[in-house]
Amino acid sequence: MDRPGWATAVGIVGIILAIFSILGTVQLAFIPLFQELGDKMAEDFQKEFPQQMERMQEQGGMPAYTERQMKQMENMFKSMRKIPDWFLSFLTAAYILEALVSIGVIIGCINILRMKKSGVPLFLWTAGFKAAISLSVLIAAFFASSLFAWTMVGGSGIGFVAISGLIVIAALGNKGVFRAKPPKIPNGPPWDSNR
Repeated sequence: MDRPGWATAVGIVGIILAIFSILGTVQLAFIPLFQELGDKMAEDFQKEFPQQMERMQEQGGMPAYTERQMKQMENMFKSMRKIPDWFLSFLTAAYILEALVSIGVIIGCINILRMKKSGVPLFLWTAGFKAAISLSVLIAAFFASSLFAWTMVGGSGIGFVAISGLIVIAALGNKGVFRAKPPKIPNGPPWDSNR
C-alpha cells in the first residue's frame, strides 16, 4: 500500500518539529543565565545612554531632552528587560508540558509513517494540544510586556505556525488509504494448504 505524500511530509516534518521542541526545553536551564546577561547589557547601556544622548545633542543630531524625558526613557528600557516572576514559572510549566506532548506527536507521526489507523487522530490531538500550548506561551509573553520575554519565546511562534500548518495538511489529507484493507482473495492465496 502506497503512502500518500502528505502523510510522508507530516510524519517527517512533525518528528523534526517535535524533536526541536524537546530540545527547546533545555532553554529552561539557561533562563537565569540569559537574564543575567541581559541585566549586564542593560546596565552597560544605561551607563552609556546619557553620554551618547549628550554627544548627539552637541552635534545637533538630536533635540535636547529634559531630565524627566531622559528618566522616562531609562524606565522604559528597564521595563522592557524585566521579566515577571509569574512569566518564568508559566514558561517553565508550559515548556515541560510541551516536551511531554511532543512525545505524543512523535508517536503519532511514526504511526502515520507506518500507515496505522491510529496515527492521524493521535497526531491531530497531540499536535493541537501542542499548538495550544505554544499559543498560550505567546499570549503570556505579550502580557509580560517585556522585550526580553519575546526573545525567549521566538521558537514558540515559529513552532505554532509550523505545527498549525501540519494540522491543516493532516486534517485535509485523504485518510482513505489508512482504512483500506488488503483485497480478500476468495479462495485464499495459491499456496494455501487448506485447498
